[in-house]
Amino acid sequence: MKFDNAGKVEEIVWQMRLADLPRGENRAILNRTYNGSPPFDEATAEENNVEINRNDLEGPNLLAQGRRQWSNAFLKPGNYFNVTLDSGPHHKRSEWGHYITLYLNRLLKRRRNMMEQIRATGANTLLHGIGPVNWKDRRSPIPVPLPVSSLMVPSETDIDFENCEYFAVFREYTPAQLYEMTHGPKVDPGWNLKLVDAQMKYVGEQIQKQPNATAYQYMPERIEELIKQDMGFWGSDAVPTVDIWDFYFRQAEDGKGWYRRVILDWGAAETGEIAAAQMPKSRNKIDQQGEATFLYTSGERKYANSISEILHCQFGDCSAVAPFKYHSVRSLGWMLWGICDLQNRLHCKFNEAVFLSLMWFFRVASNEQLTRLRTANFGHMGVIPQGIEFIKAQDRFTPDMGLVNLAFARNRQLMAENSASFTQDFDKGDTGKEMTATETMARVNSVNALVSGMLTLAYTYEEFKYREIARRFCLKNSPDVDVREFRKLCLAAGVPPEMLDVDRWEITAERVLGAGNKTLEMAQVQFLQQMRQSLNPDAQRKVDHIAIESSTDDPALAEELAPLAGEPKLSNSSHTAQMATERLLKGLPYKPPQDAVYEDYVIVWLSDLNSLIQKYSNPAFAPDMETIAGLVNIATATGSLLELMAQDEKQVPKVKEYQSALEQLKKTLLKLGQQVQQREQAKMQAQSQAGVEAGNGAAEAAAETKAELQGKMLMDKVKAQSASTAHAQRTAQRQVAFELEQQRADRKTAAEIRREGQRAAQELAVNQITAVQDAESK
Repeated sequence: MKFDNAGKVEEIVWQMRLADLPRGENRAILNRTYNGSPPFDEATAEENNVEINRNDLEGPNLLAQGRRQWSNAFLKPGNYFNVTLDSGPHHKRSEWGHYITLYLNRLLKRRRNMMEQIRATGANTLLHGIGPVNWKDRRSPIPVPLPVSSLMVPSETDIDFENCEYFAVFREYTPAQLYEMTHGPKVDPGWNLKLVDAQMKYVGEQIQKQPNATAYQYMPERIEELIKQDMGFWGSDAVPTVDIWDFYFRQAEDGKGWYRRVILDWGAAETGEIAAAQMPKSRNKIDQQGEATFLYTSGERKYANSISEILHCQFGDCSAVAPFKYHSVRSLGWMLWGICDLQNRLHCKFNEAVFLSLMWFFRVASNEQLTRLRTANFGHMGVIPQGIEFIKAQDRFTPDMGLVNLAFARNRQLMAENSASFTQDFDKGDTGKEMTATETMARVNSVNALVSGMLTLAYTYEEFKYREIARRFCLKNSPDVDVREFRKLCLAAGVPPEMLDVDRWEITAERVLGAGNKTLEMAQVQFLQQMRQSLNPDAQRKVDHIAIESSTDDPALAEELAPLAGEPKLSNSSHTAQMATERLLKGLPYKPPQDAVYEDYVIVWLSDLNSLIQKYSNPAFAPDMETIAGLVNIATATGSLLELMAQDEKQVPKVKEYQSALEQLKKTLLKLGQQVQQREQAKMQAQSQAGVEAGNGAAEAAAETKAELQGKMLMDKVKAQSASTAHAQRTAQRQVAFELEQQRADRKTAAEIRREGQRAAQELAVNQITAVQDAESK
């Protein structure tokens, strides 16, 4: 169905609201209990003479503990999630994944709405079992948390939404929000601006926010929240809003694409037929004579490819019947409500009994004596008139305190057991005996199994939401400032644009140690510290990081003192380039292997060249021309690799930066070479002058030395010729012996071949004879 008719959409939304009304009343009961409302309403308390009607707040306290554990599990880690790449060069995946994880989580951690939607999701999941969030448009990276009452999902919908064909979301837009969405340079053409202007005029006439939408009549839990805020909902100082229903559906033609329609909510002034559950008159009209129309429609344009791009729900794990349905999900609040209600009533009765026991009771025989009792003065030295008698304690009704204490203890035990998966409360029992280390570890392991099981499911659901957030951070030309900043940082760090694709990513939620339970967390840290000495240095550093973070609850301090990444690992290309520097420095050529990463070579050689130039610029390490030639050889090899890198257009910006750095080094090297050349020329001139002065005195000594050298050279020549002759003779003898040995081996091999041939011929003849005999016998 295309849902091109606004009246049809109104009808479907109205039917979903009627179906959700009983569910809303049940949710309102939970809201009252966990908001701290008393167990009896005023009429019931007055009818039954209930003197004490208070909430003992044990239920709200348990949910607060669950929310704290949820917040610790999702907000305490340094990152919301980690990103690893499943494509691209293997030697670059880790580096690129590190930069993507770093920049994406850094921006998300700075956004308050990201933190608040996580807290709101946890609160809704614990209280009602469902934590819905919705992306308000196609580009906003952070979803908006929804009250459970604002999401209308058809009955019999599975929690994976595979059989969900449509759903609706109730929204309240302030005039400023509505104007911002419908005006500006890039306005979605799907907005009906005439209807928008009509609603802006209508809202402008409102002085106070009145119940001008049926949301109040058909969402009883919203009434509870308004009463909680200002103790009344008929008048409020809130900004007037335009209340709408955001309707999403998928067409049967493609089966996957989702489309969007927006209609106005019904006005309370036009709902005279509400008691009969009849749909009120539509407000989706520009004038009274016109037909109902949409406030917004995407038309034939696909709004989203899947429901995961629009809606995400976190679910509690308290349901028992599978397959699990959206409307059959049960929460921690539902599990605790019955016990909490009984505990509240028991506390009220118990306190009434306590106040009753503090009263003075008298026995009188007539009204006259009662009058005398009222006028009697019971001071320190007062006298009790005759006929008035105190009722002694043994004559008064006394509650069974053993039974009362047993009821309190049993209720607390049931609440602790039902909330064990969500809270970190340890029941020490009634004995007060200190537990042994073994008992403590057993209890810790038991709680760990419960808590980690609940949070494992929560982390898994959350990873689907993280994936959609990551997808939106990869969108090009996004109007969101943080999305543009993320792309800028990643590209500047060398991450290729094609790697900014969520389909190439594996996203894993970062799990907190101890599953949010501080006691369990410290027990696990203690175990890791005991194993630390047996681990390798990298693992020891990680244990130190975990211990610091757990003790201080400060991930930034832990990263500063014991960084998880440690020292950057040296790639194979970088290591080979470092080894090749010495060869180039000697003036020898070097050719990188075929699998070389040229950029790693360039980085290493530029760094080495810079270090060597700085060293030889110091007069204490004056180089010679041979050293200068080696440095020039390194610069030439680096320039050759930069030319190869420049053949890839994507690396041209990097090549320009490296070439600029290389040119600066070449200029410095040229100056250094000129200085060395000047020193060599000065040295040669000094040596030439000294040679002229000493030439005459050394002529005779040179002649004698020359004669001795000639004689020695003659003797060496004779010895060399003798050694060469002897070596040739020995080589000839070994050659003859080798040839004789080869001839003998050849004769042996030929004989063996002849024998094998004869044996094979004999076996063939025997087989033929046997075959003939077998054929004749048959």
